[in-house]
Amino acid sequence: MPDFVAATADHNLIIETKATKDMEAGDVKAKAGAAATWCKNASEYSQAQGGKPWKYLLVPHDAVAHNATVSALAGMYVVASS
Repeated sequence: MPDFVAATADHNLIIETKATKDMEAGDVKAKAGAAATWCKNASEYSQAQGGKPWKYLLVPHDAVAHNATVSALAGMYVVASS
């Protein structure tokens, strides 16, 4: 279950935060890969219907700050499907 789902003018975002120490854990990486694949498939369908693409963000907890914008986080922490 993601922590947040957000929409920007250009994208739909699934955002998950994790403790920095857990970012490289196997289960976290597996879940991120599955979510990125889901976003790829959802993007293909959405764009075929005239909608926006989807992105999955895996954000370390210490990157979340009052001055961090969603756009900036998306630029740094998007997980691409393989």
